Amino acid sequence: MKYFFTLLGAAGLIGLDQISKYWVTQHLTMYEYHPIFGDIFGLFYLENSGIAWGMFQNRQYLFILLSILVVIFLVFCYVRLIQQPKFLPLNLCILFLTSGAVGNMIDRIFHGDALFQGAVVDFLYIQIIHFPVFNLADMFVTFSFAAAMILLIFRYKDEDFQELKNCIFRRS
Repeated sequence: MKYFFTLLGAAGLIGLDQISKYWVTQHLTMYEYHPIFGDIFGLFYLENSGIAWGMFQNRQYLFILLSILVVIFLVFCYVRLIQQPKFLPLNLCILFLTSGAVGNMIDRIFHGDALFQGAVVDFLYIQIIHFPVFNLADMFVTFSFAAAMILLIFRYKDEDFQELKNCIFRRS
């Protein structure tokens, strides 16, 4: 029961990501722009078998392994920090980071012709600046990572870092 709302939140975020990707694959044509705000923002369906901005294409096993390691580390940190109310904002960042990593990992495992040979479904496109196409999971990862960095730089003090270190690396 201790992690019920956490699991519910993660399931909701992952579900939102996966539902949006499913909708895109069922209703949009690959490589076709569908404006939402004219030439500023719209939907542009493509599949990315690499990582950010299409780098390192077709290395799904490596990306899946790295995602699993990151998720294990994030869950470990989350479990260690859950008892500390002052670290709630950091825990929320961990929740969003983990959900985004899992959302894209699901695509890499299941969204392809063969198991573990999939590609990430991207569809959000800021056309006015030709920003790389992305998805909700990417947003979860990017915004939560940025928020975590802002928290670590501006909110937490030296004694908080010592407490953070003690929480994460304490012996069970």
